[in-house]
Amino acid sequence: MAIQVLRHIPPYKENICALIVTYYPDREFPERVKKIARQVAHIIIVDNGSDQHSRLMLHNLTDINNINLIENERNMGIATALNQGICWLKDRGYQWVLTLDQDTVPFDFMIETLLQVYNNLEQKDKVAIIGSNYYTLMNKSRYQFGINSLYVEKKSVITSGSLISIAAFNIIGPFRDEFFIDHVDHEYCLRARAKGFKIIMACEPIMRHMIGEATKHRLLLLTLEIEKHPANRYYFKSRNHAIIIREYFFKDPIWILKSIYSAIKSIFLTCLFEEKKLLKLKLTIKGYIHGAFKYFVKDPENIIKPGE
Repeated sequence: MAIQVLRHIPPYKENICALIVTYYPDREFPERVKKIARQVAHIIIVDNGSDQHSRLMLHNLTDINNINLIENERNMGIATALNQGICWLKDRGYQWVLTLDQDTVPFDFMIETLLQVYNNLEQKDKVAIIGSNYYTLMNKSRYQFGINSLYVEKKSVITSGSLISIAAFNIIGPFRDEFFIDHVDHEYCLRARAKGFKIIMACEPIMRHMIGEATKHRLLLLTLEIEKHPANRYYFKSRNHAIIIREYFFKDPIWILKSIYSAIKSIFLTCLFEEKKLLKLKLTIKGYIHGAFKYFVKDPENIIKPGE
């Protein structure tokens, strides 16, 4: 598919703004922010309804010259918060945004590596995202590549550590607000690729990141790293996955089939190792049913009924 990227300007420190969405951030959050503040021109933090103690900590961070804060009175979801932050930085002329989760630890050479990847790309005008490889709980890189590989083309990358082209974003469109949380990044990547853009990932791990509350478990001779989440996340994971299956099965069948396999494996591991198994299975089934009919609940924050 032929595409044209409007005003595609290469990334460099002065035109990159970092975007971090917070929700009750921990007390080590300011130190992680300072690690990326030295590498980019500006940081915009979008807080999704945290308590007063968390907001005081965030306000103290804004004393640093290149940090601004957007405060939402309630949890608007990751997709809406990302769109808010991108709208803010677009209005101020930034050409690239680095999206980070609040618990991600960026390494000192993160931006340097992402810029090196960009400078070595052959089709720079087609790049939508340059994602980041990362170390997990077990101190292993999430993806393994050859020692001479600088980057690789991927079908999708996670939100955290993604250097996103604003010019491409203007064509691809915003993140899906109705998704609220989970698969927001995957859907955006699939949509970008459907429009002819490329998703790139730096092979070298350049951050430390955990998806969910990662824990180690033994299964026979294997040591497994399990990604545990609060029970309500199982609803959003399954509902949004069902919607993606509906919309992209014929556009990207290989990715969809792999995602179905991953979902089945995740359900199996939930039954083996997690607490509140029945509730999580119930919410998973409910999510897939709602996703099959593209039904969106009116109050996503309270998907779990009192007493469950």
